[in-house]
Amino acid sequence: LASFGSSQDITVASLKGQQKLEEAKRNGVNSLPGPPPLPAKGTFSTPAAFPSPDERFSWSMAISYVDDGTNTAIDGLREVIVRITWSRFGRGYSEDFTTYVSRH
Repeated sequence: LASFGSSQDITVASLKGQQKLEEAKRNGVNSLPGPPPLPAKGTFSTPAAFPSPDERFSWSMAISYVDDGTNTAIDGLREVIVRITWSRFGRGYSEDFTTYVSRH
């Protein structure tokens, strides 16, 4: 029974992560917060809970420039990482989901 709950949680986390990535892609680069200068990677935002009935799941996002290999950002392209966190029986879990968002 515990493994069923765990796999169900991973499914919910995957769906929530995909939802947030699609929102970022649909809205485009200009809607994203500004990332830190290279070579730094973005830090995760403060977690926000999903509405009921999934309130034990929360999400945060980190935005980074995409390096062209010479420590120069590729214009109009950002790496977006969405982290979904949740707890089950007092234990914390998280999954990260990554995509790249370009200018429309």
